[in-house]
Amino acid sequence: MLWIIPAIILMLIVILLSKVYIEWHYTYQQKQQVIHMKIWLYHVRLFKKEINLSGKQADNLLDHLSVDNFIDKIKELIHVIQSFRSIVHLLLSKTDIHALTWTTHIGTGDAATTGMASGALWGVKGVLGGLIIEKGRLCSKPDIRIIPHYERRCLHSDLDCMVSIRVGQAIHAFLKLMMLLSNKEKAYI
Repeated sequence: MLWIIPAIILMLIVILLSKVYIEWHYTYQQKQQVIHMKIWLYHVRLFKKEINLSGKQADNLLDHLSVDNFIDKIKELIHVIQSFRSIVHLLLSKTDIHALTWTTHIGTGDAATTGMASGALWGVKGVLGGLIIEKGRLCSKPDIRIIPHYERRCLHSDLDCMVSIRVGQAIHAFLKLMMLLSNKEKAYI
């Protein structure tokens, strides 16, 4: 009977030191956004979910695309990233990135604005890719592409990613994120 407590403690230690693999595929095409997510532990699938985000954003991004709107959206994105910088650094430093493929097809119907939008998108992807390369632990080379379509209107993006993190480190990062969010809510009140 005395062996039950050490066995439970040993099992908890093994679980906390085990790596959980997270695989997701995000697709944005005109008005449709879908995320496919799978979570694996010891080659056993624990979770599989398809999340349809299409109803969350009814507007087509190309209908409201202008240089001013695009720059404002990029500034908002940078502000959000900066506000969660500490948690992003913590997560990336503890996460092994096994695969990262991000391909975007963009076109506004006008060559000049397509070129500007492609350049701005390269800037955003360059910053995010640089952050991932600098802070993350890469197991393979990321594949990041932008394919401009100068004569037609389109916006299509695919992001495929597979990462692994130890269960204990994921719990630690989750607790830090909850503390960070609760402190931000207190600061706004």
